[in-house]
Amino acid sequence: MGLSRAECVAQISNPAGDGFGTGFVLAGDELHEHLSGTVVLVTNSHVISADEDVHGQMEPLWPEEAHIAFEVREDDTDWVGTEVLWESPPDDLDCAIVEVSNPVSIDDPYPVNQRPLATGGTERIYVVRHPKGGSLKYPFDDDRLLRYRTPTEGGSSGIPVFDSKWQLVELHHWAGHDMERLDGVGTYDANEGIRIGAIREALAGP
Repeated sequence: MGLSRAECVAQISNPAGDGFGTGFVLAGDELHEHLSGTVVLVTNSHVISADEDVHGQMEPLWPEEAHIAFEVREDDTDWVGTEVLWESPPDDLDCAIVEVSNPVSIDDPYPVNQRPLATGGTERIYVVRHPKGGSLKYPFDDDRLLRYRTPTEGGSSGIPVFDSKWQLVELHHWAGHDMERLDGVGTYDANEGIRIGAIREALAGP
């Protein structure tokens, strides 16, 4: 199942061919009905952004600068970003939904976990690049964020994160040492992701 999920994961490079981040393709109707019938690239807005304010604070790629490659697919198509359809800044949901230059087919689309992960217990979390790396979920009260200890590396911004049934649960956006705990008591080494449910709610609007 992990190998199957990897087919939708893309490396995002800059025009010089340097690896810049990661993204994944998702059926648009999993995010919003207005995206129905499309396949979109999901990544972090600190990886790809069309917002001049974000570019003034950090150095993401403009969509047309983003070169997109799928390592697992037997396809020599060259994809680039064409338009950011929706984004939330890095200090909020850190998400960019991007249209790509050529259609991308999905043979095995990601099922999106519609239920909240249980807090206060344990649940195994997977990231595609580390199919054997799992971790205990930290308890927390914020329904926007999830913290986990699954191993990640530089360039992991924008990877999909799955639950124990390989359902999509969140968009990874950063990792840190001595990260302040979500309950405000102490720090830990952890990764942080944005719940797909929070992104869907933001797309739906008030």
